[in-house]
Amino acid sequence: MPVWLTSLGLKIAVVAALVAAIFFYRGEAIRADAARATLAAQNETLTSVNAQNARNVERMLDQAEATNRLLGDLTKQQQDIAADTAAARKTIEEIRGHDAAADEYLRTLIPDGLRAAVNRPARAGR
Repeated sequence: MPVWLTSLGLKIAVVAALVAAIFFYRGEAIRADAARATLAAQNETLTSVNAQNARNVERMLDQAEATNRLLGDLTKQQQDIAADTAAARKTIEEIRGHDAAADEYLRTLIPDGLRAAVNRPARAGR
């Protein structure tokens, strides 16, 4: 076999190996581009979901703040009612201590003066 033919065969083999390597790496590049596009789409989706979650958390924090304000107002009202009730009880006890007729009146199950109000039918809308 002539030397030039062997040399040509070697050159063809090298060129074929280079072409195969080029096609292999080209395929890898195409797969990498596809993977990159998929990851970019997933990233956009996750970014959108995270933004929505952040808005939800912000709304929940606003709602918690409003709830805390309402609870504070209710606690203050409850304390005011308790203070008013204590003051009324103190006044009643002072009246009982000074007026036997008032004491007797307040000891009745339902004082006659209140019986009419208690037995009155409720008005519509109450």
